[in-house]
Amino acid sequence: MKFFPKFKPVFLSEVIHEFFVDFKKIFIALKNDSKRPKQKK
Repeated sequence: MKFFPKFKPVFLSEVIHEFFVDFKKIFIALKNDSKRPKQKK
C-alpha cells in the first residue's frame, strides 16, 4: 500500500467513475424502456 500512495486512489476512483457512468446509462435505458410501449421498428 505504501508503494502506491497516489496510484491506488486515482485508479479506484477511475474504476468507480467508469462503473457509475455505465450504471447510469443502463439505468436510464431501463427507465426509458419501461416508459415507452414495446414498439421497436
